[in-house]
This record gives sequence, structure tokens and C-alpha cells, in this order.
Amino acid sequence: MVIAERFRFNKRDQKEGEVIRVYVATLQKLAEHCAFGDSLSDMLRDRLVCGIKNEGVQKRLLTKADLTIAKAVEIAEIPAYNPKRSFDCCRCGGNGHGPDRCYFKELCRYCNKNGHIEKVCKSKASKVKEAAREEEEDHEERERREENQVNWGQVNTIGKKWSAKSPICIVITVEGQIVRMELDTDAAVSLIPLNTYQQRFSHIPMKKTKAWLRTYTGEQICLKEELQVRVKKEGKEWTLPLLVVVGQGPPLIGRNWLKSIPLDWK
Repeated sequence: MVIAERFRFNKRDQKEGEVIRVYVATLQKLAEHCAFGDSLSDMLRDRLVCGIKNEGVQKRLLTKADLTIAKAVEIAEIPAYNPKRSFDCCRCGGNGHGPDRCYFKELCRYCNKNGHIEKVCKSKASKVKEAAREEEEDHEERERREENQVNWGQVNTIGKKWSAKSPICIVITVEGQIVRMELDTDAAVSLIPLNTYQQRFSHIPMKKTKAWLRTYTGEQICLKEELQVRVKKEGKEWTLPLLVVVGQGPPLIGRNWLKSIPLDWK
């Protein structure tokens, strides 16, 4: 039915991250069964203006007389347009004049170069953007470190005396060898002590790790490096990370392995 096809056409707005030409092509496809006839170009133009996601560009399109679909696409694709920071002059950021007629040709207080003021200084904008990026990376790094921390419980603490509680042990195949590992749900990662690595897995190369570990009392545990090992359990196989630490204690299964390996908790 034409009315249903036109309903779909008129409900189609630009999606997040969708480029203009893809949006227009989608509208053209939806219009195939709408029977718009000679008014097709006008309908595409109107739907583009009504459905575009950038409100600043939308307002700009609404001010244009004799707007065609081709012109609307051209305006909408201008990448630098931003109504909140739109200006004509690169020296002062003002409207209504170009840089050749601008009075502000003094020394910039930020970069100490002539020809513009601090408000539109590209060096400052670049520095602010770089600082924001570094802050975001620092935040991501803190999150990764928090994820990789191990808050050891009293049952399993590398380099410490075990408590009298009986640990839960899992027998599992690691790199073709049967290994008895203690289950520690307080640990974010799985690990083996250095002597176990040297005795049983020294043929596997180690690589550097960004993880850092501490005991439940807050003492930092000395890490060597990390392995990628093949782990088998009940006929299934996974490739999982395994940390190597300096200290005495049993191999531990932490939460990162438990996300992959199904265990029977009964």
C-alpha cells in the first residue's frame, strides 16, 4: 500500500553515525514505492531537512531559499560546520568580516605569534584536545589496573602462610600437563609461581604484562611475566592468559578463567 510505504519514508530519520549520502540513498530506496512522481526531488529534500540529526545544519538548511536536494546534500556534507562555533574570521572568531578586514592582528597571548587572538589559537585548541586525550587514556589505564588487581583472601596469598581452611582444588589440563589448581574467586586473574613455570612450562615464552598484584594486606606481589596457555577441561579447549609470580604457593584459578571454563559447582 502506498500509504504504508510513505509512512516508512516519512518516519526514516538519519541514524547516529550515518553519513549524509548513505542516508539520502536509503531515502531514495524507500521512495521507490511511494508514487511521488514529479515531486520526488522535493520529498527527498524535505525528508532530508526534517530527518537530519545535526540541528545546526538543519537550521542552516531552513534558511536557504530555492533549496534543491542536491544543494541540501552539499550543505549537509560540509564537515567543519558547527553553529556553536561558526565564524568567518580566523583572526578573532567574529562574524561579518574576513581576516583581511580584521582589527585583531596582535600577538596571541597563548602561542606568542602575530595574527590572531587566543580564543581562536589553533595551538591552544590542539593542546586542549591532546590533554583531553591523555586524560582519557589515563582513565582507561587506571580502569585496566583496577581490573587486574588481585585482592587476595586469607585462603590463598602468595608468599604468606595459608589458613587452616581446606581449599577447593580443580584438576585441569594445561599445555598437555595435568595441573592441580586452587580455586580463588577473590583473584581477578589466574597465576602460577615461578618455580612451577621453570619446572613445567619453561618451553613457553613469556611476554610483558601490565597487570599488577597485591595481597589482601596491601603488599605488592612481584610479577614476572605472562603466558598464553592451552587449557582443556571435559573435552573443551581454551587459550587463556596465565601470570607468573615470584613466591611460594599453589597455582590459582582466578575469575578470568572462570568466565570461560564452566565448572560444576554442585
